[in-house]
Amino acid sequence: MKQLLKKTEEELASAADRYFQSKAWSTYPEVVTPIFNGRPDLVCIKQQLVMVAEVKVSLTYPVIEQLTRWRHEMQKATTSAFQDETNKAIPHLLYAVVGKAGRLSDLKHEILKQHRIGVLEITAEATPEWAMEYHQRDSRIDTFGYSYFEGCRWRFNELLPARIQHGSRQTAHRIIEHLNPDMRCGSAGASGRKGGHMTPFRRTMNKVVEIINSKGELHISYIVEELNDRMGGHHYTSDKVASAQIAKFLVKLDLAKRIDSSRPIFAPK
Repeated sequence: MKQLLKKTEEELASAADRYFQSKAWSTYPEVVTPIFNGRPDLVCIKQQLVMVAEVKVSLTYPVIEQLTRWRHEMQKATTSAFQDETNKAIPHLLYAVVGKAGRLSDLKHEILKQHRIGVLEITAEATPEWAMEYHQRDSRIDTFGYSYFEGCRWRFNELLPARIQHGSRQTAHRIIEHLNPDMRCGSAGASGRKGGHMTPFRRTMNKVVEIINSKGELHISYIVEELNDRMGGHHYTSDKVASAQIAKFLVKLDLAKRIDSSRPIFAPK
């Protein structure tokens, strides 16, 4: 028997991303939206189906709790007089993606089934160069759940299939409404400190830099006007707040040159 290799959370997440894409899912790593108070490792879309996966090295109770938060947040919003339940949602499917899981304890199995959560186990073993060269032409997942890439033979084993979440048929579409193509730039499982995920703030600032680079010297009021008129707007609560914050961060993040000390006029770097 070949020895399994220890893989990091980020490596497992990258493999999971590849696996779900091979199953015709469009994947959005490290998604930040107002629909959920967290940053799922992967949000996956297939037509109108929505799946969320959290990736961890092992199947711990915290990762199970992380997935059940979707239902808990929805329930709190439904019963609270201070939260808007129309701004919450539940994905159709929830998956815990883990390294070697071993035997599921009776308690974990009971909790997972009760909350309709699936478990995908991903393992990797070192593979000789000749075998990698032989399989190089086709790195798809075969019928036995194996795939060859990055010098390893990977196995994808669905230990427990996910089931449709109650309430998802009525709410999951709200998650899709908050997804944008630029959210696919991130790396699943990456630490937030690496800054690889897309956020509303980062999207706004990307638009601002694009406007400045294409138009040249601009007053902040014109930048905000351009954002609203042809770039889909910004994420701030008002244009006044947007003007102040954008002007501040253009300088703080060194995204543009301020060319007038008395007026907020900016030029490309």
